[in-house]
Amino acid sequence: MIAALALTGCGKSEADIRAEERARMLDEMKAMKALQDGNPDAPAAAANAPVPASAPSQAQSRVVADAGSSEIGRYRAWIGEDDLYNSQGQRLTKVWQVLRQDRANFHKFGVSQPGDEADRFFANERNRAIMESMVRSGSIDHAASQRLLAGNVTVEVRILGRGETGDTVSVTVQ
Repeated sequence: MIAALALTGCGKSEADIRAEERARMLDEMKAMKALQDGNPDAPAAAANAPVPASAPSQAQSRVVADAGSSEIGRYRAWIGEDDLYNSQGQRLTKVWQVLRQDRANFHKFGVSQPGDEADRFFANERNRAIMESMVRSGSIDHAASQRLLAGNVTVEVRILGRGETGDTVSVTVQ
């Protein structure tokens, strides 16, 4: 399988990244549970744990980022038909996949629609490779996700992090 051999820009396989993400989420869930149960020894990190993508949120998007994060970039993009399919012609079904494809289309393949804006952060292929974890660190409500996945909408993406390191994205569907 080619997919099993693919490495991300950081040199880790997608399976390794997913396993690390699952372990991190499990640790955060345990910390949140301990905090909810009134355990005074619960890790302080639980207070800053990300809200799962399925959790309800206000308006169309809400990001829970730690106090050290700030906006390091922002762009607007029209999510068109070309952004809804990967390079093999398969329909994309996850928000992060569509956002990553939009940025790959814009920066790598030169495919853009009127209203697409440039951004420095996702011009870097390694940064596009971490789009999944950046979207998971934030949240987007179900209705906004469905609109984005249907296409023909404008999104505004705020990139949050420290210095040149992105932690999360805040996605608003307009």
